[in-house]
Amino acid sequence: MHKLRPQPAWDRTCTAAAASGLLWELDMRSELGAFELGKQAEAVECSLDVLLDALTARRLRLGRSITRKQRHNRNCI
Repeated sequence: MHKLRPQPAWDRTCTAAAASGLLWELDMRSELGAFELGKQAEAVECSLDVLLDALTARRLRLGRSITRKQRHNRNCI
């Protein structure tokens, strides 16, 4: 397992969170209402909460930090 950490913005950094957002947007479309995509989006979000809790607990159990280190990129424009 690689070193996963809780991300500052799930919707931009986590594929599952992005998929959940897309499901919510598709659920708003009247022609897709019969598929109940909102329920699927809720299930994905609940799964993300469980995953985040598990990863956080694991990092704490191993004595690792759960915060991201600030990296300085001096080559930015």
